[in-house]
Amino acid sequence: MGVGDVVSCYTQVVRRGRTSLDIAVEVWTTPFDLTKGVSKVGDGLFVFVAIDDDGKPRELPSHN
Repeated sequence: MGVGDVVSCYTQVVRRGRTSLDIAVEVWTTPFDLTKGVSKVGDGLFVFVAIDDDGKPRELPSHN
């Protein structure tokens, strides 16, 4: 990855629990000068937990 490269992040919710969301992330780059194709430079699974004012897990709001 270099200066001027385009960085693209792609995300997908892979699990919705009662108090948390698991989100998969992939990061790809495209060189500024287009000399090479796109390259995957990273990925990860992030878990976000909803918490209340006391820092305890709370139920996620419903999604309609």
